[in-house]
Amino acid sequence: MSKPEEIHLADVLRLLDEVTNPEGEYILHEIGFITFSRNKADDRGRYRIITNCHKTGLSFNMKANMMRGIRDSITNEIRAVHIRLIIMFDGKKVVW
Repeated sequence: MSKPEEIHLADVLRLLDEVTNPEGEYILHEIGFITFSRNKADDRGRYRIITNCHKTGLSFNMKANMMRGIRDSITNEIRAVHIRLIIMFDGKKVVW
């Protein structure tokens, strides 16, 4: 059995920060992460994959260094994702 490809978290964040290509089109990614919500008990600890998503802005009260806003380009839903809970990026395992 072969070991899955790995990508470092710093490289994931660098790739996410590149929102558009030179033609002005969104660069879409596939992200897998563990959900966590302090307000919704049923939204804790689930594995979620969002395909065709890109980085977007967050609300003012979100920590800029530990959270990333991810917009699903299909449903147009915006999701705040903690960077330490991202475990898959474009089919690669995320390592610290």
